[in-house]
Amino acid sequence: MKKAIFKFDWLTKVALFLTLLLFCNGQAFAGRSIVSSSQKIAKDNVNKVKDSALDLLDEFKTIRDELANAPSDIMNEGKNAASQSLDQLNNTIKSIQNLNVDDLKKMDLNSLKGMISDLKNNVTGNSETATRLRNHFNTLEDKTARLINNVKNVVNFAYTMPVGMTSNRMKFEISLDELAYSRDYKADTGAVAFNAHAYWTLPFSVCEQPVTVSFRGEHVVLMGKGESKIYLEQDKRYVNKRYTTFPISKGKIYLDLEDKSYVDFDCNGFKEMYLKGRVRFTSKVIYNAEVTGPKKDANPANPEAKTDNNDGKNVDGKSADEKSADSKSSDGKSADGNDADAAPVDADAEDVDNDSSLVADFELQVSDLNDILIVAGLESPFKIKATQDVIYQAQQVVIDFSTSRNADNFQFPKGYKSPFGPGDDAYWTGFAIKTLSVDLRQQFPEFPVKADAYNMLIDETGVSGWFEATIDKKDQKSQNNSTIEAKFTGVSLGLSGGKVSGGGLAGEVTIKPLKDKNKNPLVLGIDGKMYTDANDHLCVDLKTEVKKDMQYDIPLVETTTLTLGQGTYFQYEHVGVTNEETNVTDYKNIYTLVMNGGLDIVGNKLITLDGLRFEGLRISSGSPHFDAGKFSLNGVDVPALHGLPFSIKSLSGKSRGDKAILAADVNLTLIGKESPDDEKQGASVDAKFNLIANVGANDWKLSGLEVEKIDVNIDYSSFHLNGKISSFKDNEIYGDGFMGSVNLSMNIPKIDAGLTAYFGKTSYNDPNKKTYKYWYVSGYSSMPPGIVLFPPAVYLKSVSLALYSKSKPTFDVSQFKVTEVKPDPSTKFGFRAGIGFYGAQDNLIDANAEMGMEFSSSGGVSNMFLNGRVGILGKGEGGNFSESFMVGTIECKYDFENNIFDLDVDAKTGGKIKNIIKEGASMQLHTEPSKWYCHIGTASSPVKLTFMEKINGSTYLMFGHDIPTTLPPLDPKISAMFNVTQSTATSTDHSDMFKAGTGFAFGVALAFDVHLNSFIYADLDFLGGIDVLVVRGDFCPEASSKYRAKGQVYVYLDAAAGIKFRKKKFEIVEFSAAADLMGEVPKPVFVEGNIAFKYRILGGMVRGHAHAKYTHGSPCDPGRKDNGVIYDGSEFNDLIEEEKATDSQGRAIDVNSEE
Repeated sequence: MKKAIFKFDWLTKVALFLTLLLFCNGQAFAGRSIVSSSQKIAKDNVNKVKDSALDLLDEFKTIRDELANAPSDIMNEGKNAASQSLDQLNNTIKSIQNLNVDDLKKMDLNSLKGMISDLKNNVTGNSETATRLRNHFNTLEDKTARLINNVKNVVNFAYTMPVGMTSNRMKFEISLDELAYSRDYKADTGAVAFNAHAYWTLPFSVCEQPVTVSFRGEHVVLMGKGESKIYLEQDKRYVNKRYTTFPISKGKIYLDLEDKSYVDFDCNGFKEMYLKGRVRFTSKVIYNAEVTGPKKDANPANPEAKTDNNDGKNVDGKSADEKSADSKSSDGKSADGNDADAAPVDADAEDVDNDSSLVADFELQVSDLNDILIVAGLESPFKIKATQDVIYQAQQVVIDFSTSRNADNFQFPKGYKSPFGPGDDAYWTGFAIKTLSVDLRQQFPEFPVKADAYNMLIDETGVSGWFEATIDKKDQKSQNNSTIEAKFTGVSLGLSGGKVSGGGLAGEVTIKPLKDKNKNPLVLGIDGKMYTDANDHLCVDLKTEVKKDMQYDIPLVETTTLTLGQGTYFQYEHVGVTNEETNVTDYKNIYTLVMNGGLDIVGNKLITLDGLRFEGLRISSGSPHFDAGKFSLNGVDVPALHGLPFSIKSLSGKSRGDKAILAADVNLTLIGKESPDDEKQGASVDAKFNLIANVGANDWKLSGLEVEKIDVNIDYSSFHLNGKISSFKDNEIYGDGFMGSVNLSMNIPKIDAGLTAYFGKTSYNDPNKKTYKYWYVSGYSSMPPGIVLFPPAVYLKSVSLALYSKSKPTFDVSQFKVTEVKPDPSTKFGFRAGIGFYGAQDNLIDANAEMGMEFSSSGGVSNMFLNGRVGILGKGEGGNFSESFMVGTIECKYDFENNIFDLDVDAKTGGKIKNIIKEGASMQLHTEPSKWYCHIGTASSPVKLTFMEKINGSTYLMFGHDIPTTLPPLDPKISAMFNVTQSTATSTDHSDMFKAGTGFAFGVALAFDVHLNSFIYADLDFLGGIDVLVVRGDFCPEASSKYRAKGQVYVYLDAAAGIKFRKKKFEIVEFSAAADLMGEVPKPVFVEGNIAFKYRILGGMVRGHAHAKYTHGSPCDPGRKDNGVIYDGSEFNDLIEEEKATDSQGRAIDVNSEE
């Protein structure tokens, strides 16, 4: 057979193609358009654009040269701005030479004309240079218009050249760049073939850009014998691979098509489309349940990879290189107009071999592009990210790309929010699963559920669906717990937009230890919910509550009744528990029982307990495992143990690691009083203990009894014995150890003795948190009367001794005993020894003395101390000196390591003399290398004595360091007379300027308050005093001496008289007066004085007041407040007098008038 191959010029091609169209019965012009194209015409138009651009570039060069030699003011906007605009235009014209048709379509060419017009209008003046520039710009405008016209020719011609067969979502383009006619003379047949390209935009996609499936063929035959199919186009990434991948939802859902997929068409347009491939879901949506874990980055995308064309199914069988070259147009683009060198950006698209992906295979022939329903098979079970290990199994998935109908029996699931109006459900596109099974056994082993579900959808919002099932009790296994058993009768779960939108559980829980009168365990109905937490994990929370009081027997002790009150509830949770140290969240099943109610043990021979009530008793498989809440014993009957009365002082619960602890503080009476009047007969035990249980995964086991304290008290008429022991376990201060004490008192002989001991190990107060051992032992004993200490009249009363290591006792001199012992690693060893004695008789002089010494960890003496207490004219029985007429104490301590000496002496009145003289005096002496001071009272806390509760005297004397820098504030009663409020009467503290200063301060004050309360009443209130302050320091630069002395004297009097009748007072006269004088020396000298008075006569019918102030000189520190008055040192005020009086009506009167 001979073939004749003809090559035609473009005019011949057009004629031949018109003949071809007539042969196709004219169908190409009925609703579709097949228009010929010519490579030569297009090329000529492009060349014209390039020539026009070159011509413009030459004109730009001429204008730039002219502008460079022109004056600087030739342009309104300046030469530099004009040059920049020309450069911008020049670059734009250069870029036009390399643009393709699509890029030219996007250009705003009219803006070029506007820029050139603006430049022309900016030329100033009528010089020859200006005229030449305007002419050049006119020429530039003409050449620009010619360029724009040529560009329009290229663009308009390109619009008509691509072939178009459109059908809603399908578009074909046929290029006639190379048209061939093949003739078989023997068979008398021929064929016309040309290149063809088709693409299909996926109707369902949530990608940013439309996703297009491309088909391409070369030398496709439209008449005669031959194949009119064009096959799936592949890019370089998928060459030699089974599938070409298209994203439906980037990173989540992909359409993988085999290269056998094709489109078939003829002169009448689209005939059919054949698709073979699969839908692939990544683990971000749903994933294969048979894989232990999804692969990560199994096949990362190569950012340098470029797209190319595949060979397809073609007539001539060209090589891949030839087809690749032929498939590109002259502008370097692929036939569909996309960049042939575009790099992939989606790694998941190429990871087609990831085992965790779920795939649904399909094969389909389509004759209507608007009605595509693909039924794909799902062989593997799958999981959904939102529900973790819940397993789903479906046989088929319907891929709905149809806009005219849905799958048979299609329904939106419960809770789905449809974006379509009523009757428009056919427009929904996505993936639909009609029936599937749901298996909860892996997610929740205690739920033996495998049920059917309906209507699961996957669309642009995510996974949506709803299922519910009834569980047969016979087929399920219960939670393996020796105390609590849970069974579930129903389950429901809803998904919306890829998250759990709702769901719940129904069932019952059995509390095995709690049994009613018929030995049936407590059974509670439960109802709960499912939800997705912040980590997108499926969680469960269900709770049941007792609505009324119920009574049950428990096997703990016989005849024991447990009452469960309203508010008792059981809770099951599947939640995340985060480890605070590792910050890792682990999901666990937690059972919790919280009980309100009571416990009664009646009729038992061993123990009787009636009326124990509790609130918030919590037992849980999660941490904390146990919490006792609140306990109370409300029974009328006294509880008894083997007939012996006992009381529960407190009950509490706590946890320590994996141990649950019930702490109890109880009292047991061993020997009761024989009669109500018998106050010295009896024995009792107070005990505090912890009942400890180890909490395991499924059970609780009693592990032991931890005794925290035992206190034994025995009282008889002849003696009293008290013994106690307390243990420490993981105590914050004492660590692990114990404390014990024994006290014994006897009447014959008269003896009072005791022992106290601490032993243990701890890291308390250690800077390196190292564990050390500590101990403390002390004892004391009183002596029988008559033991001579110093002849002839000083008698020994008591002795005491304390030895300790790594401990620090706290001594209270007023009680004259150690009140607290704490571990201290700085004390290697210490001792305290004391005696008690009295003179002549113990009610004349009664005294205690104690001395001690402590050694540091280096072995040297760290400090030494001496303490004493004496009572005069009293009796300090049992260490109580409150009845002595006078009690004095002394504390003396020397710190050898820091060379610090402290002496504190205190004396107070007591006993009956307090009714005559109250209060007392104190002295503090302190020395150290950098400072010293001695205080007998202080300005803020003076020594006070009160006589007969009428006369009050106070004084203070301070010398050495830390002397106050300002005088004490005046009494508020005096300040008020000078119109100074309490808040402004306080002196400003300038002690920061005198930290290293020395000096002395002294003050004395006297006040009395006398009242006559009869038919004629009278009140007299007097206050007067003086303060002196001398301080050395550099606080006054202009002073003539470094010492500064300040002083003040003040007096106040208030008197009132009147008549009292039937508890009502009728005032006749009231008079108040106050004066003060304050000064500072030496130079500069400053003096300030105030005097004021006020009066009321006949209840205020006549009243008045006056205030005078005098100042002289300037204060040392301008702006300082003394006694509430601000001095600025800028004036010398003469005497200022102010007198004012009004009557009861508020009218002014002359106070100097004789009337």
